[in-house]
Amino acid sequence: MRNVIIIKRRIVLSGGFLLGSGALFFASFIPGFFNIYTPWSKWISGAVGFVVSFAPFSVAEILLYGLILYLLYSLVRSIIRSVSRTGGALYLARFGVTLLAIASAAVFSFLAMWGLMYRAPPLEERLGFTVKEYGQSELHVLAEWLVTRVNEEAALVRRDEDGAMDASFGELAGMTERAVKKLAGETPVFSGGTVTRPKRVTAYIFMDYYYIGGIYSPFTGECNVNPNAAPAFLPEMMAHEMSHRLGIAPEEDAGFAAFLICIGAENPEVRYSGYWGALRSCLSKIDDEVMKAALYDALTPLVYNESRKQEELTAYMDKDLAKVTAAVSETVNDGYLKAMGQDDGVKSYGRMTDLLLAWYYSRSDSGE
Repeated sequence: MRNVIIIKRRIVLSGGFLLGSGALFFASFIPGFFNIYTPWSKWISGAVGFVVSFAPFSVAEILLYGLILYLLYSLVRSIIRSVSRTGGALYLARFGVTLLAIASAAVFSFLAMWGLMYRAPPLEERLGFTVKEYGQSELHVLAEWLVTRVNEEAALVRRDEDGAMDASFGELAGMTERAVKKLAGETPVFSGGTVTRPKRVTAYIFMDYYYIGGIYSPFTGECNVNPNAAPAFLPEMMAHEMSHRLGIAPEEDAGFAAFLICIGAENPEVRYSGYWGALRSCLSKIDDEVMKAALYDALTPLVYNESRKQEELTAYMDKDLAKVTAAVSETVNDGYLKAMGQDDGVKSYGRMTDLLLAWYYSRSDSGE
């Protein structure tokens, strides 16, 4: 009898969360909705993130491990009780509705705190420029400009004995935090949220195999970053996750926001990471192999030390297994983005590069 009551209560609870989730989703179609939701999302994300920022570890990571252990324990206990007690099937049903209640509560919390930012007006609209289709010649001009910037910043950073950029995770986290605050103070789109520095995760092996640079947790407002990366790549990864905190949900929009964060930084380490990341994005979209080779030749040899550093850090990985996990990661991520309503969003080269082109030529047109 007790199991029946618990099952009924959790079904009702799950139904309430799912109805609430549906109401939030449909509310996002109401004109002016994001005038309220965006500042709310930034505030709640920042408030929760500030509270857990005092923990020197990722609270989200610990909570995830705890939830997995709890579910495994509950499942085993339910199976044992289902075969050892009368009315055993009710124990499995109870576990099932508990799982449903947890999942529905997570969906509701996700949408209530941050998830609807996927439906917010496009980033370029909020920043005041227009994305359109550009040709290869215009992409080449942007890439040349980025090569110059990369070379300038590469010469300014501290380097280790192997020639790679030398800076600790903590140092770079502090630099990137200051860069985010600087941009937030200059650009209203990025203002309105409490900024705290990103955190390193302990399960970086899992992230390496699934090619995950960082994970933003909307439940704890934490920007979690894979620490097993070459220092030159870390600021861009950190800025990417921190831009999620500031209400930039789509991945490629967050990548572009990370670029803006990095290039406005006071520290050359952060600027270098931002320019180098943007250049890699552009180079991958250039069709002319001769043109691409010329751009690579124009780069300072220093940048190749960063790639060698990354290869050293991930040399432990099994290459065959990594191919499988990479395919799984891509499939899961693609499914998640489609579930969030993120279509390709491509005008010509992919949204990240399109945003870079639109930003660059909007500056040129305005005489900057």
